[in-house]
Amino acid sequence: MNGKRLGIRDIARLAGVAPATVSRVLNGQKLVSEETRRRVEEVIRTLDYVPDATARALSVRQTKTIGTVVPTVDNAFYASGISAAQKYLAANGYTLLLATSDYDPELEFEQVRNLVGRKVDALILRGADHSPVLLQFLAGHGVPWVAVGSYSPQSPFPSVGIDNHAAGFRACTHLIDLGHRRIGLLGARTGNNDRARGRVRGAKDALAGAGLPLPEHWVFEVGAGLDDARQTAKALLAEPARPTAVVCTTDLIAFGVVLECARSGLSIPESLSVIGIGDLEWSRHIQPALTTISIPTKEVWRRACDFLVHSLAGGNVCQHFECGFELTVRETTASPAIARSA
Repeated sequence: MNGKRLGIRDIARLAGVAPATVSRVLNGQKLVSEETRRRVEEVIRTLDYVPDATARALSVRQTKTIGTVVPTVDNAFYASGISAAQKYLAANGYTLLLATSDYDPELEFEQVRNLVGRKVDALILRGADHSPVLLQFLAGHGVPWVAVGSYSPQSPFPSVGIDNHAAGFRACTHLIDLGHRRIGLLGARTGNNDRARGRVRGAKDALAGAGLPLPEHWVFEVGAGLDDARQTAKALLAEPARPTAVVCTTDLIAFGVVLECARSGLSIPESLSVIGIGDLEWSRHIQPALTTISIPTKEVWRRACDFLVHSLAGGNVCQHFECGFELTVRETTASPAIARSA
């Protein structure tokens, strides 16, 4: 085209159709015959035409982009969810814009401001805990959003996720059912983290319901990294009267316990039973393989995307969706009788 930037009118002329027909094809509308759609798409492919997203956004008041802010991409749990979201959104004509907050509420707010400045149509935010100034900002700008990872039916904001209290309760109940009466608790930091708080509270409620004590020196808050988990595990293992089992509120924390036990020459589950929550891919491959609460991370993120896509299209959608979880028993948990007979 002699260096000229292609437009819809050029595509229409070469395909022998009206510009409105090309627009319908680009927007995925159904009011086009299959033969006409194929002809237009062939011209688009031949000319390597890229639609002007800015012009489209001005005409339809949508950018077809969804923004998300997650604490980190170092954790495979977040990476898996982001990958599922990107695939779902791409299949529905949307682009995913990603930012990270490093677990910092102020940075999260700045990232949200940046994404809204880029005219995202909606946001996916991790969990239901967010600063009041962020929530006020979103309300003031009319930006729809969904909390992913936490099923919070009492929240005024849409949510898609699991019941984290129930997950922590189930993890601890598994150890109690095996006969453990001395159970420690290693939880992710609960500040600005409703998922961690729910799991910790669930485990504590399970212990209280069984009439079991939870000494303060068996309870730890753990940082976000694997090194933090290993250092915490080292402190727990140094206790003169350590527990026979531990609930870890994430698989990453459980990995740290397993690795530190191996370094210290302690066998699992003979010396210590360990259970995590999450079922990361590595949970199946470490030795011994990790017993955990399996969370359908990809389903959670896909459903969050589905909620936003249908909401933006004016559909009638459920505000809160609870995804299930299940106990996956592998090799890191056993009866404390095994330890006594070892």
